[in-house]
Amino acid sequence: MAQLGCRRLVWSDGRARVLPVEGATAGFMEQVRQFLSMLCRATADFGMGVLIEPLGPRRTNFLNTMKETVDFLSHVGAENLLLSISLRELQQIGLSLSDLRRYRQQIGHVQLDNPLSYDGPRICPRPEDKYDYDSFLKVLKEIGYSAGISLPNDADAGVLEYYRELWNE
Repeated sequence: MAQLGCRRLVWSDGRARVLPVEGATAGFMEQVRQFLSMLCRATADFGMGVLIEPLGPRRTNFLNTMKETVDFLSHVGAENLLLSISLRELQQIGLSLSDLRRYRQQIGHVQLDNPLSYDGPRICPRPEDKYDYDSFLKVLKEIGYSAGISLPNDADAGVLEYYRELWNE
């Protein structure tokens, strides 16, 4: 994958990280820590990183907030294990735009998607959504964010150009 240009692996599938509702979960969490530690060591050898996206409780019951996810990352202890954040998940994980400053060092990727499409698939944010995407991008610029920003699969050249213009303002 690294030879093809891949620099980050993203773990954001909530269904893949649901803990049992009853019983002890510490053993399961330890298995995840060990797996991520191994994955981070393997990807580091190729100059790659691993990203974890905090997801709201409607998607999973494990790593639902930024604090919970950052604490989990610190227990894994890998320098190439970072956060991926999604605009549509911010409210669900209890993260305000002003909170982004606190987590700047841990954010390794941003998914720019329509926050009004929380229940369905990720949808490309469009100017006609009447959502203030510019404020989100301004905060990212203010905190010195310079890693990747991605758009959902339904993005087109016009949308990409629109967000490039917003970023460069």
